[in-house]
Amino acid sequence: MYNSDMYQDSEKLTYYIILATNAVVNSEKGLEDLPADAKVDELQVNGRTVLKISGTYERDTKNRPNHWTLNLDNSNIITSENQHSDLKAYVVLPDNEFLTKWGSKYSPVTNQAELPFVENSNNAYLIDTTPWTVIAATGTYVKSQAKGNKNIGMTSEGQLAMIGEMWCKNSPVPIDVIAAVQSPYYNFLFAKWMAAQNDQINMALVDNCGHDIMAEVQDRFNQILRHFSLKNRYLSN
Repeated sequence: MYNSDMYQDSEKLTYYIILATNAVVNSEKGLEDLPADAKVDELQVNGRTVLKISGTYERDTKNRPNHWTLNLDNSNIITSENQHSDLKAYVVLPDNEFLTKWGSKYSPVTNQAELPFVENSNNAYLIDTTPWTVIAATGTYVKSQAKGNKNIGMTSEGQLAMIGEMWCKNSPVPIDVIAAVQSPYYNFLFAKWMAAQNDQINMALVDNCGHDIMAEVQDRFNQILRHFSLKNRYLSN
């Protein structure tokens, strides 16, 4: 919340959203529930994409909630360099007003490294920092199989994060990969590719099974897991 002059029923606010380097605005939903007079500009600042959102915002009351939504997707290009990134949000308040939380007064941004992202405003406040990590980018799909998996962290062109490929080829510990042949979510042949990369990797293809192997064919899954555990001396007879 912020301390207003309490005389105006609505006020002009400007938000600056620094997008994570591995995220893009959703092409269909994008920004939702913005004020009617909202203006959105896209800025490029120090190699980062910044959304500048200005508008007249009403007071937040029980009968008239006031919020807006930014919908994001994973970027088309995911690499080991941008697998982890942060999204930051700033708000610029009217002059002589300030941000508070639980009675504590926030200090406006003065860091010279941050000021360019808020167009050098003297009354801007950092209101959120959110990590954006693309877990699926560490998968082990070959590039042809990754094609089209944009929404789960791969790219529409089959770009594969190098960190996943390096992990697969260099793992020193035994790994058992169990893949369902009839999975509607992935091509089961990724397991064969993994096994071909590293002698430590063993694969098992389970036929007549969808995505949830351990739930759909429990006995078969337990048999594979027990064999792997005994082979690698994780269990005793």
